Amino acid sequence: MYRLLAAASLCLASAAAAAESITINSNNENLVSRCEGKDVVVNGNNNNLTFSGECGTVTVNGNNNEVAVEVVGKLKVLGNGNQVAWARALKPAKKPSIANLGSRNTIAQSASAGKAAAAASGATDEAQEAVDEASEAAAAVGVNLGGVNVRGGSAGGSGTTSKRTTTVTGDGTAGEVTASSGEAITIMTGNNKKTYQCAGNNVSVQGGNNELVFKGACGTVSVIGAHNVIKLESARSISVIGAYDTITYQSGSPSVSVVGKDSTVNKAP
Repeated sequence: MYRLLAAASLCLASAAAAAESITINSNNENLVSRCEGKDVVVNGNNNNLTFSGECGTVTVNGNNNEVAVEVVGKLKVLGNGNQVAWARALKPAKKPSIANLGSRNTIAQSASAGKAAAAASGATDEAQEAVDEASEAAAAVGVNLGGVNVRGGSAGGSGTTSKRTTTVTGDGTAGEVTASSGEAITIMTGNNKKTYQCAGNNVSVQGGNNELVFKGACGTVSVIGAHNVIKLESARSISVIGAYDTITYQSGSPSVSVVGKDSTVNKAP
């Protein structure tokens, strides 16, 4: 009887642990998540994924994913053509357990991966908070902006907020946007051709396939999406997690962190 009870308890504990994992089944996504001690399972392909905080076991079953992890206990890569960067081990005195069972995978420690993950997660939280505030304010006067989920990268509608964050979720048409001082500029959609006045604000580009110009001095520029072409006049720092992004700046000496595959940051000639 005791053995049966122990076995049942073990099964329930395993089920609870499984329920606590973060599972990515989709493809071609740009996602930012906080681990908060959970395990991570990546079954999808061609994703650009960032996990901040402490992760338990990160398992990559899919192919051609780019994964940046701030803190990790174990890494298991069974798929092929994946790039996995980790910053710190869950146990400071030891390196994480690493199993590379696939082919053409790259697994490497990168301090910049941790900084980029933390920066991306912070920018995502700020953007989500601003969108939620805007939705609540609009609902109070009978306007439905539609639900926007920054962390999941999906949107049930479109809208623009201008309180603390200038969040661009528009239709991709060309135009110029001026953010007020103290606001963050967040671009969540793709296929935009726009010009922005930075006015000293931070920038977060989470969408892909954009052609963006930022005039004036920018603060921290974080690029999470892929296949973006971004021209900056100047910036305090530039962090690139997305793949195949091309960023140029005209002046200054920003601190630069590049994690994404085949992304570049260069001073304009």
